[in-house]
Amino acid sequence: MFRTASNIINKTLGNSVEIEPSDIREQFTGLISDQEEILISYKLIRDLIIITDKRFITIDKQGLTGKKVEMTSIPLRSITMITTETKGHLDMESELKLWVSGRVNPIELTFGSSVDIAKIQRMLFNHM
Repeated sequence: MFRTASNIINKTLGNSVEIEPSDIREQFTGLISDQEEILISYKLIRDLIIITDKRFITIDKQGLTGKKVEMTSIPLRSITMITTETKGHLDMESELKLWVSGRVNPIELTFGSSVDIAKIQRMLFNHM
């Protein structure tokens, strides 16, 4: 169930690009409901992280062609705790850890220096 999140855990989102909500809505019409607001999304090569006002979604495109896709959707109400570690002078990465109800270990995401981890944290706090 959480294999997608585990795959993304091992990737650094340092080369990530923030994607416009309208682009995500067009691409994933069947995934995002009309009642959901896309707050922020990031793309790393082929994988995506989407945060809506209701869910935290990871999309893992697998294989050489990327035709096989695994999506994980975590309701924001299931997130019980969030921790962040900001980047430092020598460490140019920041980390986000999400503890999810029913799961022992947190989902860990590493972001590069171009990502504002505080922005992501605020969005999650405001909608949990």
